[in-house]
Amino acid sequence: MDNRKPKRMVWLDSVRGLAILIVLTVHIIQAVPKYHDAVSGCGKIGVWLLFLLTGFFTFRPYLIYDEKEKSRDIKNFMSESSSGIKQYVITSFRFYLKRMIRIYPAFFVVLVLSVVIGYLGVAEAVKNFLLVEGTGHFWTLPVEMKFYLITPVFGLVFQVIRKKEYRGLLLVVTALLFSGLFFYKNCPENSIQLGWYLPVLLFGGVLNCFICNDHENLNERTVSYGMAGIKPFMYDTAAVIIVLGFFLMVPGIRYLIFGIPVSRYLSDKYLYLSLLWMIFLFSLDRSEYIRPLLEKSRILPFFGKISYSLYLVHYIVIQHLGSFMEDQKLKSLMALIISLILSVILERTVERPVMKLSKKLFR
Repeated sequence: MDNRKPKRMVWLDSVRGLAILIVLTVHIIQAVPKYHDAVSGCGKIGVWLLFLLTGFFTFRPYLIYDEKEKSRDIKNFMSESSSGIKQYVITSFRFYLKRMIRIYPAFFVVLVLSVVIGYLGVAEAVKNFLLVEGTGHFWTLPVEMKFYLITPVFGLVFQVIRKKEYRGLLLVVTALLFSGLFFYKNCPENSIQLGWYLPVLLFGGVLNCFICNDHENLNERTVSYGMAGIKPFMYDTAAVIIVLGFFLMVPGIRYLIFGIPVSRYLSDKYLYLSLLWMIFLFSLDRSEYIRPLLEKSRILPFFGKISYSLYLVHYIVIQHLGSFMEDQKLKSLMALIISLILSVILERTVERPVMKLSKKLFR
C-alpha cells in the first residue's frame, strides 16, 4: 500500500484551510470602514482557490492514472445496450444527489438563521435556496451546483476518450472556449452564471494530470515534463514568490509601495489568479520544505475541515454584528470568535452526520 496518498490529501486540506482563511480575513478587515477599500476584491483570491480545489476533486476520478482504464476496450462501451446508458444516467443522478446532500442541509440551516436575524427576507431566502439568486457570498453556490450538473456530461465523453492526457486536453480546450465566450472583463461581479467561472473549475480538473498522482514516481514525472534539472527547493521558491505576488496585489499594499490608487481591480481577474494558483499548487506538490510543513500542520487542516460551514456563516455574522456594534476592532474580534464557534457547531451537528448518512446511502 502506498502511504503517500493520505499525506498528499492532508496538504490539500491545508490548502483548503488557507483559502477559507483568506476569505475570512479579508471580510473581517473590510468590516472596519477605514480599511475596507484597502483589501477590496481580495476575498476573491481565496474563492478562486476554492473553485480550483472543487474542480480538482470533482474530476479526480476521471483523470488519475488507472491500469484498468488503460486496458479497457473502447468497443465494450460503444457496443453496450441501452441498459448501459440507463445505468450511467442513474449513476450520474446519484452523483448529483450526493452533492446536494453534501451542500443543502448546512445551507438550509444558515438560510433559516439568516431569516431569523433579518439578514434575508423569506422570499429572498427561498430564491437563494432554489439557486436562482445568490445574495452576498451565497453567489458561489449556484455556480457550484450548476458545475456538478454538467460534470457527468464530461464523464460520458471520457468513456470514449480513454487517455488521461486527452481528457485533460479536452478540459483545457473547453476552458479556453468558455474564456472567449464569457470574456472576463464583461463578467458582472458575483454572477451566478456558470459560464464565467467554468474555466477556473476546469483548470482545477486539469491539475490532476500534474499533481497528486501517487501511482507515479515523482522523479519520473519530473523527467517526463522536461524539468529534470529543477531542484525541489526551487519549487519552494516559486511558491513563496507567488504568495508574495498575491500580497503585492492587495490594493492597499500597491498604494503604499507603488502609489497606485486603490480600486476593485481584482474582482474580475479570476483567470489570471486561478492560473497563478495552479502554478502554486504544482510547485507545492514538488516542494521540499513547504508541503511537509502543510502535511504536519494541525491548524490549516482544521480550517479546511470546517471551510464550508465557515464560508456560509462568517459573512452573515460580520454583517449582523455591524448593525449594532460601534467598536470596529471589537466587532471584528467578536465576528471571528462567533464565526468559528458557529462553524464548528454546524460542521459537527449537520455536515458530519449528513456525510455519514450519505456514505450509508451510496455504498
